Amino acid sequence: MSLLNRILLPIHPSSLPIVTRFLTEVLSLPLHTESEGHATFVANGSTRLDLVGDFDVTSAARDDAGVGVGAIPPPPTLVFTVRDMDSCVPLCINHGASMSSPIKFPAHGKVATVEVEGVTIGLYEPNDG
Repeated sequence: MSLLNRILLPIHPSSLPIVTRFLTEVLSLPLHTESEGHATFVANGSTRLDLVGDFDVTSAARDDAGVGVGAIPPPPTLVFTVRDMDSCVPLCINHGASMSSPIKFPAHGKVATVEVEGVTIGLYEPNDG
């Protein structure tokens, strides 16, 4: 059995302090270490999220031979479970996020997507019970 224990998310260097502050202040993700160009968060005791701000976009869209292969794919969506969507979304917006999708109400709870400095963040509030 495999267990996901590390997520590496390259972001633009100028976005690193903004995204770091957003994750700690808005989503209460514990910051483990921070240095110039890097921030590490540890969630659920073992899952590690590394934000790396020295991402070289000039080499990102090249194959092994150094040949350009097209557009750089978007970063993955980070999804967080929240307790109260109705208070979390305005808090996200007040901290610089923009809504990527409206709040939706599937049978299992509420979902929404926000974006901060090019990082897509999914919000999920499960139904009680």
